[in-house]
Amino acid sequence: MVLTEQDIKRLINECVLRVLEARGALDDRMKGLAWLIIRRLEAGEKEFVIAQKELAKYYPYQHMPDSLNVAVVDLFRQYTGKKAAYSIETNTIKIDITYTYFLTDPRYAGRTKHELFEVLMHELTHFVNHCEAQEDVDKLPRPMKMSADEPSKTAKRILYLFDKGEMNARATEFKWEIHGSYNLGKLSDYDKITRLSSMRELIDTVKNDTQPSDDQPLSVVEVLLQSRGHRKMQIHGNERYLNPSESDFEKAKMAIVKKLTRAYNEFYQKLSKIYYDEANKGN
Repeated sequence: MVLTEQDIKRLINECVLRVLEARGALDDRMKGLAWLIIRRLEAGEKEFVIAQKELAKYYPYQHMPDSLNVAVVDLFRQYTGKKAAYSIETNTIKIDITYTYFLTDPRYAGRTKHELFEVLMHELTHFVNHCEAQEDVDKLPRPMKMSADEPSKTAKRILYLFDKGEMNARATEFKWEIHGSYNLGKLSDYDKITRLSSMRELIDTVKNDTQPSDDQPLSVVEVLLQSRGHRKMQIHGNERYLNPSESDFEKAKMAIVKKLTRAYNEFYQKLSKIYYDEANKGN
């Protein structure tokens, strides 16, 4: 078997994700970078670059990036509620403009800093994943364009919530949400961050999926298979056609359910470990 450059980079990316999974969340030293960004936002900066010399004070991993861009934008309106986002293409952490308003208001500044810190640690996890995987942005497979029907929306949510990098980022955000909390709630109380209940619901949706007739839109399972084929076509150049028999459909559905269930269980265990460690600090 001959490994291509893309094969090697995917293996590296997998290793990076596994390192973060084993640790449970982003390295604590990265919190200094999050607070640096908050201080610069407090000072009124709306668009700035953190150079490598400054990053070196906080970045504990192997592949030190040249820089990190930060920009304040109207994210909430553009992306229906997004508070922050990391762009691989521009190496930029985008922060919603409403945070800057609350940071300057003494009534809300304290709580805003706390929330923004957690959000930044989430996005910095994506930043680290990208830097350590040494990804070539121009060669990354592009997501398949999906229709606006419900099966496609559901498939898109599955691809997002079960993405390993995204789960790592949510684990980091969860850790800092409960870190040092005097009134630690139940794990289920943090579902807005962990999205565990949504993940369970999506697994059930796949379990109950049925193969549509030829005159109906693709089902959730079929959209997921089509998305996988689209990705493989970009990597290997082989076009794949979707026309599963009833038997093939059921086998594919069970395989997807198994994969999603395993990912959910591993994520739940990771969150449980973070929760246990934080709950027992000082004991």
